Amino acid sequence: MSSVGGIDPRGVSSTVGTVLLVAIAIVLVVAVATFTLSLTDTPSEPAQAGIDINDGSHIELVVDGNADEIILRDEDGNVHGTLEDVGDRIDFDGLDLRTEYSLIGVRGDEETLLGTVSSDQLVGEISTPTSIPASYEPEDELEGSGEEDDPYVVRNDSDLQAIGNAEENDYAYVLGNDIDASLTGDWDDGGFEPIDDFEGTLDGDGHTIYGLTIDQETEDVGLFSRTKEDATIEDVAVADMDIAGGENVGALVGSNEGTISGATAGYEMADVYEDGVHGTENVGGLVGTNEGTVEDSSTTGTISGDSSEIAGLVGQNYEDGEIDSSYSTAGVSIDDLSDRHVAGLVGTNEGNVTNSHATGDIEVDGVGDDYPRVGGLVGENYGTITESYATGDVTGEENNYGGLVGINWGGTVERSYATGDVDTDGRAGALVARESQSGGSADEDIQSEEGHIVDSYATGDVSSTDDDAAGGIIGSVHSASGTNVSIENTYATGTITGGDTGGLIGENNGDATIENSYWDNETTGQTDAVGDGSFENEGNVTGLETAEMTGTDAEDNMDGFDFEEVWAVVLDDYPELLALE
Repeated sequence: MSSVGGIDPRGVSSTVGTVLLVAIAIVLVVAVATFTLSLTDTPSEPAQAGIDINDGSHIELVVDGNADEIILRDEDGNVHGTLEDVGDRIDFDGLDLRTEYSLIGVRGDEETLLGTVSSDQLVGEISTPTSIPASYEPEDELEGSGEEDDPYVVRNDSDLQAIGNAEENDYAYVLGNDIDASLTGDWDDGGFEPIDDFEGTLDGDGHTIYGLTIDQETEDVGLFSRTKEDATIEDVAVADMDIAGGENVGALVGSNEGTISGATAGYEMADVYEDGVHGTENVGGLVGTNEGTVEDSSTTGTISGDSSEIAGLVGQNYEDGEIDSSYSTAGVSIDDLSDRHVAGLVGTNEGNVTNSHATGDIEVDGVGDDYPRVGGLVGENYGTITESYATGDVTGEENNYGGLVGINWGGTVERSYATGDVDTDGRAGALVARESQSGGSADEDIQSEEGHIVDSYATGDVSSTDDDAAGGIIGSVHSASGTNVSIENTYATGTITGGDTGGLIGENNGDATIENSYWDNETTGQTDAVGDGSFENEGNVTGLETAEMTGTDAEDNMDGFDFEEVWAVVLDDYPELLALE
């Protein structure tokens, strides 16, 4: 802990601290547990209070003074919390480390600046950055033995680089504190050298690595270039990074075959990805390519670039890849898409995406390819998406923009939904832009003969401004032979405009089978399930009025929906999906 007066906390344990008493610039430094004091209450006196600042954690009101309240305000005047009663706290989670915050005492109509909270205090204990990379090996310098029960302790950026110098790649490591890596940009030969072929363990213990810089022209670029099957990386954050490479680029791992759990990249309130993670292909906010497991992990900020397979969390998720209980709030903004695949969470999915979501808006301003595949959650899907959703708006030029998926190559979408609006001059689908089986993955073994969309819905408005196909579930089913899709237990509610439009499918030039699926014929503006083309009707495919699809009436009118284990009735609203047990 430190006083607001600006004591440098770097290297100081958070268990030792001070308490701030502000009364016309008077600061009392005392132990929290032992002090008592009496504050005056003269009307002319400015606001006073006893405030405990716990570095890297929170602010707490410990002495009730004469202030009506104490507010924490940023440089733009936004308030990030208030203290009124003893014991009230303002946590530092989500605060921008690059912004200085002011503590303002309010008494009546008067405000008094009590002090400031700096980035040092928001971070807490953090290492001092080093000007040159480490030349030592972990066994020579680091505390610990590298065994699972006695891991090497990594305390600064040089120690971090030493991991890559180890003779063996299977040691166990733990971060001993937050790490300031802001000088790695001054290191020779492209900054920090990514740790290669790692098959050990790294336990971040809740700590963050700040300011990591890597500038390489090679493939597999990140804090770790490649992680092997036995590798485990957990409970670590990477923030304010500048990571540049060729193919397979991520803030944490370029190419992952191991397990990543509880990892994060980015700030909650800053555009840290503005040129922060970029490459030529397979670029992700956290991981470039994944053949292992990414779970309970997330990214925030803004991602920009002109790559192929660029996405908020993972660039490409291969057949053996598992993405579970992860999310991205990052917006994705592409000025000139040089290739095809852009998404809020995963650029291309050939494996499994489960219980995950993306909330950032996706925008593509220019394209260099005639067939972009852009989705709120996934750009291209060959695999399975289960119990996942996207809420961001999706906008761009030319073909294949979907609220959830850009193009579905015979993959499965189950118990999933999209709520964002879709706006493009190409094919547009509120859930999936296009279903197709022509071409697809280089690995033909993973391509199914039929796509499945089951127990899913879309509520966003969808528009094709150049009169291309637009649909409430799928924009277009491709005309190639063998393009089959089944749609079951779905509904759509957003306004649909374009050329060939339908409540469920805009145009069907393949084989589509639809069962137990509905659209709101009032809000969508559609009278037919399919705008152009026929389909196989397995029953209960119809447009309903809003009142028939909302509240308890939905259970009576939406035949085939399982309102016991899959769907839930919502008062005055459309049905929602129940969580999986």
